[in-house]
Amino acid sequence: MDGTFGVGYLHPLAAQIRPHFKGTLILNSDFDPVRAQAEIDAGAGDAIAFGRPFISNPDLVERIASGLPLSPDDRETWFTQDTKGYTDYPAAGQDLAAPAAKGNA
Repeated sequence: MDGTFGVGYLHPLAAQIRPHFKGTLILNSDFDPVRAQAEIDAGAGDAIAFGRPFISNPDLVERIASGLPLSPDDRETWFTQDTKGYTDYPAAGQDLAAPAAKGNA
């Protein structure tokens, strides 16, 4: 992210599309569960797509449904040719240390 758009930024284009597009509108831009629900409730979109939270939370659906905190993702492992960061995040109730911290122990 270049600093122009912060976490939770909803691009103004979504508000312009909604009145004209009658199909399903899926939003995605660093949403957390609370903000995602607020945008759905406000009618800004019909669904929210979660990307990185699914990588760092193998049980994302259960965490959201239970109100559990989300594990942060490790940017250093994005787009690598390794499984680190894609297969070593724990489910809720397991060791919640970030993958990078576990690798340095």
